[in-house]
Amino acid sequence: MVSMKPVPSKDIFNHLLASIANIRCYSAAFSMRKKMNLIGIEPNFYALNILINCCCQLDQVDYGFSLLGEILKRGYDPNQITLTTLIKGLFMEKKISTVHQMFDKMTEKWVQPDIIACGTLITGLCRNGEVALALELQRKMVEENCKANVVTYSVIIDTLCKRGLVDQALNLFTEMIYGSNIVPDVIVYSSLIHGLCNSGRLSEAIRLFDDMSSRGISADVVTYSSLIHGLCQHGHWTKTKKYYSEMEDRGVSPTLVTFTILIDGLLKVGRFNDAQNLSSEMQSDGQPLDLVAYATLLKGLCKNRHIDEAIELFQSMEGNGLEVDIFIYSILIDGLCKAGKLENARKLFDDIPKKGLVPNVVTYSIMINGLCKKGMSFEAYNLIVEMKAKGCLPNAITYDTIIQGFLQEHEWKETRKYFDEMVDRRIFPDIVTFNMLIDSLYKEGKIENACQLFELMIKSGKEPNIVTYNSLIHGLCQHGQWKETRKYFDEMVDRGISPDVITFSILIDSLSKEGKMEEASELFELMVKLGKEPNIVTYNVMIDGLCLTDRLEEAVILFDSMVDKGLQHDVFSFNILINAYCKSCRLDEAVQLFKKMKQKGLEPTEVTYRTLIGGLCKAGRVRTVQSLFNEMQSYGQSLDLVTYMILLDGLCKNHDIDKAIELFQSVEGNGFEADIRIYSILIDGLCKGGKLEHARELFHEISNKGLVPDVITYSIMINGLCKIGMLSEAKKLFVEMEQKGCLPDAVTYNTIIQGFLQEQEVGKALQLPQEMIGRKFVPNDALISLLTNSLSVDQLKTLELFAKPKND
Repeated sequence: MVSMKPVPSKDIFNHLLASIANIRCYSAAFSMRKKMNLIGIEPNFYALNILINCCCQLDQVDYGFSLLGEILKRGYDPNQITLTTLIKGLFMEKKISTVHQMFDKMTEKWVQPDIIACGTLITGLCRNGEVALALELQRKMVEENCKANVVTYSVIIDTLCKRGLVDQALNLFTEMIYGSNIVPDVIVYSSLIHGLCNSGRLSEAIRLFDDMSSRGISADVVTYSSLIHGLCQHGHWTKTKKYYSEMEDRGVSPTLVTFTILIDGLLKVGRFNDAQNLSSEMQSDGQPLDLVAYATLLKGLCKNRHIDEAIELFQSMEGNGLEVDIFIYSILIDGLCKAGKLENARKLFDDIPKKGLVPNVVTYSIMINGLCKKGMSFEAYNLIVEMKAKGCLPNAITYDTIIQGFLQEHEWKETRKYFDEMVDRRIFPDIVTFNMLIDSLYKEGKIENACQLFELMIKSGKEPNIVTYNSLIHGLCQHGQWKETRKYFDEMVDRGISPDVITFSILIDSLSKEGKMEEASELFELMVKLGKEPNIVTYNVMIDGLCLTDRLEEAVILFDSMVDKGLQHDVFSFNILINAYCKSCRLDEAVQLFKKMKQKGLEPTEVTYRTLIGGLCKAGRVRTVQSLFNEMQSYGQSLDLVTYMILLDGLCKNHDIDKAIELFQSVEGNGFEADIRIYSILIDGLCKGGKLEHARELFHEISNKGLVPDVITYSIMINGLCKIGMLSEAKKLFVEMEQKGCLPDAVTYNTIIQGFLQEQEVGKALQLPQEMIGRKFVPNDALISLLTNSLSVDQLKTLELFAKPKND
């Protein structure tokens, strides 16, 4: 055209420029403008507006303002199109503050904004989250007689609903109808119904739906889908069916979105077969499933633990011509992990790169969580190293997961490493992780660190909850820091967090264990006055505290009162009281309570049997112990080593050595490996039962079992030898133990020295007391008495027996 003779008119060039812009060749439009300039043809006002639009579409709104300057220089007045185009361009580049300035300046100097310009601005503000400014502008429009229309109201109402501000949306809806006399359309109603359903206000949503029908406005597929979604989410299946049938009767065809909503709702309530039938119906009606529908089905199947069906569905997707994306892989991997099929999950995860896909932070986090749940935190650690190497940075969920995993495995070094890394990146744990960290620090005795972490939690903007404060209070109570406990308790109340049953139970338990039963009882009464009904745990800690402070009768009264409060005793309740009866030598009452426990259908635990056996053994009631032991075995109740030890000790102390030997032999027969404590108890029993040779055989057998005698075992054996005058053997054993790295203690020294003195071997006896005192062991009263009677005054002075040992 440039080379044509004569040159075409300006109008033709401007028309051509518009045509180029209309087919979205925005860069070509500027090339055309340059050529026009070369032959002296200036674009007219219409063409300049077109070029401004091209700038905005190319994200070059600043150049668009240069063109605005050209418009003004050439004496044109910017119009509504100029204003609207520049508003759109600024919003496209997220220059929100500039929009306000430009709009105010242009409306003040050149253009009276019309409904299109204002609507464009309102739409842009809403899409960028500036709903308050959109509302302000909408009200200004009314004040300046720029009448709002259904579109401007619709945009603001929709935005308010999506932000959960449904009441404000309803107020605007009322203003729209009665204040501005604007008839709402189906879009407005659909937005409000969707917002009400998302807020759980179903009855209001249904009323609005009926109001729409009464105004002669027909619901479309979006309206029906929104209502059906809300009803599905809250399990109202009768109403769901009603509106779904009505939708079909009115000729409104359900879309894939509608079907997906129904499938999701069915799966959430476990109606797997109905969901499958619906998906089959969709496909038979020529409505193929898309990735979103497949994802919904897959997620529902995984949630309901139909893992085999989920795998089958996953495999069918590619057969139906769909390319599985990373989102689908993530859903199935998550389902496999939660179903305990970690190996299958890992295999699927490793297959991802083979499909040309790249795991994202969600996929990695799911896999890391699966590994951590199985106690494989170091394998999870390797996966974090891998994801970082591949440029996929962990997010808050990834860090929370790995930290929780290492905490459960008590790996403090790794926990601290990831916590520090997280904080360095200005990512903070969620409340669950913070609570776990605080609780774990207290359990490790790191009280100051726990309090510092609590302060960091507050600074990071995380609001502590009752679990946080309970962890703090529990940790401080366990370490006797009552001043700090009171500080956090008061702070909790000041924050409007009411102490719960767990809080009171922690405080009562801690006070009880410190013997402060009066304060514990006052707290118990306060708890009831505040309407916090004590639970079984609270009663148990109170009963335990009363027992520990020798107030057994009060404990029994409290125990009996539980039933009146509608609480049933548990095993712990019975165990506490049985233990107290045994310690008070009230064995008959302990046995009666044991029988009552079984009558109530409660199964005695190892602790129950262990407590009762220990008490009966001390009282010499071996026959009852044997009966109890037989009962345990007949009920299939397995004994642990501690119970075997108690029973063995009881038999030995009651001189029933043959049964003790029989029990000892049964230990290994029942799958246990006898440890050095078991050997020590029986050797002591044999020695005291006059079966020294048998004791010596058992002592020498210890090394054959891969065990090492400790100072208790040696002392018992030395005592046994001394009692029958085998002092040379005892002395050999005394030397042997030290050579083997087992140093004698006060009991060993007392035993062997007394042995020498009783056999009138004073010379040998005199070699050891000074050594004993040099090791800061104090002779017992029996040894001092024996030395005093056996040695002269000068010998006693030499020994310095009565000199007080110096502390290091």
